[in-house]
Amino acid sequence: VTFAVQTVADLELAMGNEAAARMMVGNAASLVAFRTLDPGSQQLFSERMGPVQVQMESHQSGAQNLVSGKGTHWGKTAGVSQQWVEVPLMPEPVLARLPDRHYVALLGGHSVLAGMLPPLVFS
Repeated sequence: VTFAVQTVADLELAMGNEAAARMMVGNAASLVAFRTLDPGSQQLFSERMGPVQVQMESHQSGAQNLVSGKGTHWGKTAGVSQQWVEVPLMPEPVLARLPDRHYVALLGGHSVLAGMLPPLVFS
């Protein structure tokens, strides 16, 4: 089955309720999304894309001077910490900022693709 809608709300209207619309999208093996400003559509696509683990790194540094009766002493510190954080593969706001003809796709439930359709030229 192939279906195309502009927003999830269009599918909800056609199917009669939100549960039926989510069932249709949930059963779809592949999803393709172009730019959408609809928050519900952004959320649904982001959920289907799922999360990924990314490594976050933070750098810390510091310096201090200590003046005492015995003179001036100084010191410095530096450090790096790393941790793995789970973030959405396709954050919802990204779908609102896709340029014209650009898309992201989830193919077969696991392959992620981003691309751009060529312009149509009529002679």
